[in-house]
Amino acid sequence: MRRCILISTRQNKDDKTGDELMFLTLSRLPNKMNNGGLWYPKKDELIINTCINKSRSPDEFEKMLDVLPGTLIDVTFGLNEYTNKAYVVKMDVVKGTDIFPEDILYL
Repeated sequence: MRRCILISTRQNKDDKTGDELMFLTLSRLPNKMNNGGLWYPKKDELIINTCINKSRSPDEFEKMLDVLPGTLIDVTFGLNEYTNKAYVVKMDVVKGTDIFPEDILYL
């Protein structure tokens, strides 16, 4: 599990299937190391883009619908057996970190 900060959320509709989609962009935060220092992610691992399909996971879609940028999110990754690439399995909002209201975020 990695802690991330939500950068942006965008909703769209798929032209072919008509499904409602939510695209999330997150940035990974540094992790604590055993020696007390921080390990910073490489530039290729810094940005995480994920998509939530409302018809496939309606609970996850509704949970992330009202989350605003600046909120901390714990991301759990899985590993694709065939390509050996990581993908987002689950996202949990960290309680008490949704501190920015819409009027401050958007000019």
